[in-house]
Amino acid sequence: MPRYWASYGRSGFLGSFVGEIPCQRGQSVVVQSPRGLELATVLNEADPRFETEIDGAILRAATDEATPSVLTYLNEAAAAAVGLPVLVADAELLLDGTLILHVMPWQDTDLSDWAGDLARRWGLDVRLLDISQLKAEKPAAGCGKPGCGEKSGGCGDCGTGGCSTGSCSKGSVKSAEELTVYFASLRQQMERKSLV
Repeated sequence: MPRYWASYGRSGFLGSFVGEIPCQRGQSVVVQSPRGLELATVLNEADPRFETEIDGAILRAATDEATPSVLTYLNEAAAAAVGLPVLVADAELLLDGTLILHVMPWQDTDLSDWAGDLARRWGLDVRLLDISQLKAEKPAAGCGKPGCGEKSGGCGDCGTGGCSTGSCSKGSVKSAEELTVYFASLRQQMERKSLV
């Protein structure tokens, strides 16, 4: 069965999905993701050298999926959060009736009662995504070898001739299996930290 890498959610999660339909890069599809039934964008066919866990299934090509505007939910959630130490930054309404509120709490607090009240009011499964936990790390300068990239010479600073010669990356390339385990671990950590 064909397997594809696809991006889903406003935060740009990356997942590996199987499906019986042929897909092309940039195609919009409906997937069953770890979060629920939602739209995704196909990036490319998964390379079998990078075996990873399957995150879900491509169910069909997306047509004109009519998802209601989340603006009303967003405004009501923000109004209901008055007095709570949280900013409601965004919202996503999945195709299966799951509403994911993107929140940024500025202190530790239990938001489960607030989310439960919203779920009962709207008749939706309300989940919270703590986007304060999703931080992009600054890429390292140079090749990562001690001292490399610290001066104005860029990657050639380490004195080995630079990355273009291959000298500072010898022996550091991981196998496909090691990369797969590493990235699967990162994805699991991100999902544990971000989805409340």
